[in-house]
Amino acid sequence: MCFPFHVRRSEGRVFRGRQGIRDYFHALEEAFDEVHLEVKDVTDATHERVVVLVDVSGRGKGSGIPVGHRFGQVWTFARGEVVRVESYLDPRDAREAADLSE
Repeated sequence: MCFPFHVRRSEGRVFRGRQGIRDYFHALEEAFDEVHLEVKDVTDATHERVVVLVDVSGRGKGSGIPVGHRFGQVWTFARGEVVRVESYLDPRDAREAADLSE
């Protein structure tokens, strides 16, 4: 499984395999004292891809400042399994990547 992040104004980061997913959630735990992820919408893009809109909220570690953001993901499936999840800070970028531009 490949788990790349497309972040404008930076290089982003790619997490690969099961360990990569663990590393992703560990990075969240390092940045936040509390973190909550909630799927808000799932849209079929093709027979093998869906666009997922996710709300993330939390409280910054150390600062205690509450934060919240909605981001988009494109999930790709093969043989019934997730093989790639691409995350975008702007949900419109996820829709565009899946050819679902408005």
